[in-house]
Amino acid sequence: MGRFLVILALISSTAWSQDKPEEILNAVVGVNAKIRPNARSAESLGTERRGTGVLIRDGYVLTIGYLVIEAEAIQVTGADGRTVPATLAGYDHVSGFGLLKLVGPSRGKPLPLGDSKARAACARIALELGLAGTHELADELEARSRVRRNVG
Repeated sequence: MGRFLVILALISSTAWSQDKPEEILNAVVGVNAKIRPNARSAESLGTERRGTGVLIRDGYVLTIGYLVIEAEAIQVTGADGRTVPATLAGYDHVSGFGLLKLVGPSRGKPLPLGDSKARAACARIALELGLAGTHELADELEARSRVRRNVG
């Protein structure tokens, strides 16, 4: 019964998205970074790095920070093949994420971010009900709800 209440809380507190799969995939971009040869990370991570990122709002891409740390040039390639220069807008040392600011417009649709309040509410309810593995359960339920919202 307790797990059912947690599931119900998660579902009722989450807005279901109507996005089509191709719209979601348009938010995924390629990230290429050229690193200064004398950068401290060049020896361990190389001077040319490739990875991916996600368009999270118009003009901003979230990516893993080690791709772009100490970069002298960053290029972002959208699903349509168009390449746009970008700058490093921020780097979070705790999470390791990097935030890029696109210099030109992107044709991709930003991916909506999840609701951390919904996860916190589920964890709080599960804790109050004394469920074991509460945080793991909340993580699993949140991941499942995102898959349902983003795939269908």
